Amino acid sequence: MPLQGLFTLTAVRQHRMAAPAQRPGWQSLPEELQVAILLRLNPAERREVASVCRHWEQVLRAQQQRLWAHLTGEEELEDVAALLSGVARRSTQLRELRAEIEEPEGWAPLALLLSRLESTALQRLHVYGKSCTGGLPTCVAHHLRGLRHLHLDGLVKAPPDSSLYELTALTSLKLCGFGNELDEAPWRPMMDLPESLAELRRLHRISLHGSDRTSAPLPYTPLRHWMRLHNADVLGELPALACAEFIGFVVQDLDWLQVLHAVTRLSLFTLRHSSPELDDDIDPPHFNVQSFSTALQPLTQLRQLDLQNCGLAELPASVAALSSLRVLNLSYNPLEILPSGPYQRSVEVLQLNYIPVSGLRRVASVLQGMPQLAVLGSDHKYTAEAQLYDAVLAFLLARLPALRKLHLSQYGTEARAEWVRASFPALEVRREQLRTEELPFEGEEEEAAQAEGM
Repeated sequence: MPLQGLFTLTAVRQHRMAAPAQRPGWQSLPEELQVAILLRLNPAERREVASVCRHWEQVLRAQQQRLWAHLTGEEELEDVAALLSGVARRSTQLRELRAEIEEPEGWAPLALLLSRLESTALQRLHVYGKSCTGGLPTCVAHHLRGLRHLHLDGLVKAPPDSSLYELTALTSLKLCGFGNELDEAPWRPMMDLPESLAELRRLHRISLHGSDRTSAPLPYTPLRHWMRLHNADVLGELPALACAEFIGFVVQDLDWLQVLHAVTRLSLFTLRHSSPELDDDIDPPHFNVQSFSTALQPLTQLRQLDLQNCGLAELPASVAALSSLRVLNLSYNPLEILPSGPYQRSVEVLQLNYIPVSGLRRVASVLQGMPQLAVLGSDHKYTAEAQLYDAVLAFLLARLPALRKLHLSQYGTEARAEWVRASFPALEVRREQLRTEELPFEGEEEEAAQAEGM
């Protein structure tokens, strides 16, 4: 069928949208809202609710394993005593603690709280530092020697060497810098990774988030407000590291990526180029395709690669040469060229959200040469090109017989989702962003277990 002939597909949407929408119910609520409602019940009511269905029972049991705390250091003694009393009653159940800290006064009550949990099975700690000017203090890290997962959010500095020496049981570490509060960000913020990070011999996953520059297209953001990443070479000394994420940073070069020789999952979401010659008031430029190709060439073991929002008009040649690549995310790029290569035979999941319509049309023939492609992420947000995009998408879907699932983004229209479902009834269509970092890989659980046992 000629491409132009597929424009008629968009004309039949109206009668396909006539089916009445289902009335929203409990299951349509976000899980966070369900939890907030259930937590308003008293203990006796919770026990009754838990007997209604397995889902409610699981939600309530999970909440018994979590504790939220907001610590400013100005709490009254009776408030701290009440919190500690509650912790004592749940000490054998707690698995996760989330704390909002106002530094420096908030660290002391957190250390006291953790001292009561030291002999328990606490596995996860998420600390959000409100207006913090430092990293995790040693007085807190001292009580975290058995911790497996640590998430530090809103801290200006990475944990100091003295803290990391206490955290040798960690298998997952997430460090987040600033959010969108540009006016509050210091001049030239930097995430400087300490040398003692190499002591985390069991670390399986690391996620580093700089300034939140992940939207696309990006608004003008001067270089002085971007987070710089320093001393990333130390990651090459982590023997168990299999997953690495770098989101929202400016770096001088990409050579440090070559030390990630054991990593199988790599995310480079919104990396920009910085150099001493650049003015602090400019919007930092993207790296060119050749820079990415050279930096990624030694990483032949990659099974998942995320290159969202990196300014790529063409897939780097070294990526096309990856024979074990199963998941590839190229969303938010001005992509026009997908070369042929060994990756075509192995890719099972491909994300192409918000690439130009012209690019989607040009890469269609390459996608037809992907016999394993089962999941595709694709959507378009420009109303002026909506009809053209729908025609190209229909042309493409008709030529991907192995495709089982299509992910439209949560920003896409329900009309488009309904039209695709009606046109391709064998295809599962979801109107939600595909989170590729949550996809399971065969053998990965064993790798993580080995990391914990090292």
